Amino acid sequence: MGKFKKGNQVAKGKGRPKGSLNKTTVEMKEILNLALFGDAKQIQKDMDELEPKDRLMMKAKFAPFILPTLKAVEATIVSDENTSLGFAIDYKGKNKEENKDE
Repeated sequence: MGKFKKGNQVAKGKGRPKGSLNKTTVEMKEILNLALFGDAKQIQKDMDELEPKDRLMMKAKFAPFILPTLKAVEATIVSDENTSLGFAIDYKGKNKEENKDE
């Protein structure tokens, strides 16, 4: 049997459409989903029985699988001019009564 030659259109197959999942992968995900999370009431009951700190830890562990992750973005501002945001922050102290007199 010969090697595949570049540009050979005869041996080119269509295959699965881009982005489609393997049938067995879809079936396996459904089986695992039912096995792990099939009884939502029991899961909620188990979560309610946890200590508050443990409940938060479980939610934090599940979050990456549910919520989209944010990617870090780096921005650099280059300016040759003296720029201002148009406001100033003036901090006068912790006591509100002191600031009323000024």
